[in-house]
Amino acid sequence: MLRTITLKNFVHFKDKTVIQLTTSNIPANPNGNRKKKTEKSQNGTDYCNSLNIFVGANFCGKSTIIELIRRCMTQEINLSKTKAYDNVSVAYAFCKFNELDKKNDEVFSGIIKEPQRPGDRDEKLYKIFIYIENNEVFLRSISIHTGKTYNGVLNHRYLKEIRSLEDEADDERDNRITQLLDMIKSLNYKKCCSEIRNKPSWKDIEDRFIATFPLRGIGIVQWTKSKNIRVKRNYKRACERTEVISTLLTQKHRDQIDEELEREIFNFLTYPEVFRFKHKSDGHIFVQHNNSEEFHLLKTSEGILEAKMTSLLLANDMVKTLCLEDAERGMHPQMIERLKTILCREGRKKTIIVVTHSPYFIDTITVKNTHVFFRETTDDRNSYFCSVKNVADCSAVTNVSSIELLRTLLFATKVLLVEGPTDREVLQGIFTQWKRKMMKRSENEIEVMYKDITTYQVVSLNGCRNSKNVLIFCRKINLPCLCILDLDVFVKSDKKTKVISKVENLKYLAVGTFQNYVGKDLSDFTRSEDSKLLSKSMESNDDTFVWRDGALEDMIRDSISPKKLYDILGCKNTESKEIKGKLKTSLSEKNGESFYEHLENADEIQRLIKFILDKE
Repeated sequence: MLRTITLKNFVHFKDKTVIQLTTSNIPANPNGNRKKKTEKSQNGTDYCNSLNIFVGANFCGKSTIIELIRRCMTQEINLSKTKAYDNVSVAYAFCKFNELDKKNDEVFSGIIKEPQRPGDRDEKLYKIFIYIENNEVFLRSISIHTGKTYNGVLNHRYLKEIRSLEDEADDERDNRITQLLDMIKSLNYKKCCSEIRNKPSWKDIEDRFIATFPLRGIGIVQWTKSKNIRVKRNYKRACERTEVISTLLTQKHRDQIDEELEREIFNFLTYPEVFRFKHKSDGHIFVQHNNSEEFHLLKTSEGILEAKMTSLLLANDMVKTLCLEDAERGMHPQMIERLKTILCREGRKKTIIVVTHSPYFIDTITVKNTHVFFRETTDDRNSYFCSVKNVADCSAVTNVSSIELLRTLLFATKVLLVEGPTDREVLQGIFTQWKRKMMKRSENEIEVMYKDITTYQVVSLNGCRNSKNVLIFCRKINLPCLCILDLDVFVKSDKKTKVISKVENLKYLAVGTFQNYVGKDLSDFTRSEDSKLLSKSMESNDDTFVWRDGALEDMIRDSISPKKLYDILGCKNTESKEIKGKLKTSLSEKNGESFYEHLENADEIQRLIKFILDKE
């Protein structure tokens, strides 16, 4: 089973990257793949905590990692080149497997690419397979550019270099890779040791690995004007293109599939509906739903096809490492929850990776094994490189209490954090009003749509205490993040008298000047130049907007006349508590539009919009 992926300088992954994968490693039941009563593995690991999840926007490297895994475990010479990020530096990718042939064995299989030198026409690439058994090291290597191979025993003194490949904290890894490469280049390629002939090779791990991915090609998107949609050939082609199902349903693969387990998984995924697949001798596949008449595979919904494919792969005894890309396609939320549950359970016996864009895969259990992929721009701003972080490696995530908040952060492209739900509702209303005007302007000028403040996802923190941890987490995963906070986060005052009792130490400002406001009325500060200095410093240094009037309700009170507040919201007075209460209950669609029309021209709102646009 696959345990670790280590790479550097391949494709868009510039820096060294180590992805530790989790599996509970519960041995299969000798009487079959039936589920066990125990909920703990032999090493005490919770069996549910075994699903590895890859998330991130498009073009962030998720599929690249899956493809590098495949290239690490195959002996074939790839049709396409394995591109380095920087051609003048060494590039490498290694996968670690264990329990391949025996219980405590280890396998490191990978690729090393030499730096390209002036005049080099071909890439100098080496495929390496290292099998470790009882501290004995067996090496197989292929020089792709020369075709030379080596099969023999390696001195055990290289164990340290080999095992350091999966050590994320090893600063000497690049030197160790160079030493390993120099050693491989110095080998006698004609030598073939008899001791290695019966030892595992690439084929042994390749046969145990399957990755699925969305079909890419012309014709996968159909429309109502299609000239080919009525052609009978489409029915046959649908079966051919559903390759996983059509292959594994054949008699040839029956011995690999635990049919009882497959039926159990598929029925669980589609419950309460019942579907039966029938593979005909002419290659056509038909489906029966409950007790209805059979219909062709072409007319079967995508979610049911994904469920059938997944159940067949999970019940395949040969497969020990399974990568599923967009496995939830066509599934409704309840079905995705069932898919997640079954993948967690089957992760006891296989290493399972799911590449997904669905937040339903993230919960309090799976979030610990979630890996976030993201892009970072280079210094010249014209190119980018990819990185990946494990969510559990960020200590701040344990203090981000809401799993709903974590789901939002993991699947957002950029977020705007506010303190409470009322702030969120008002900000979304302002955004809607702003977008109405932008759409009118964009009728003749498409350029104005490129800077769109409404593309920020407004997220409520349920209080300011969580803001620091959320900001730390967003920066950890390189998620663009802006924050809007009330003034009382930094300047504390008595709720009744409005007398300032404390000014927080601000790392960007001279604290002494601000401490002079202690004991004075809050309005003395809000009307001062120091209030503007505080706002500008937080905006430029911490990507944080601070309401200068105090809070959102104070800004509304100072921006809309008491009469208008009464007419629109029914406020009997202009106290913050009254305004906040009416915002929760009185903003209907009719008076909401009028409210936001009055509010959008307020100085503070214009300052907020400028703050967001400047960060674009």
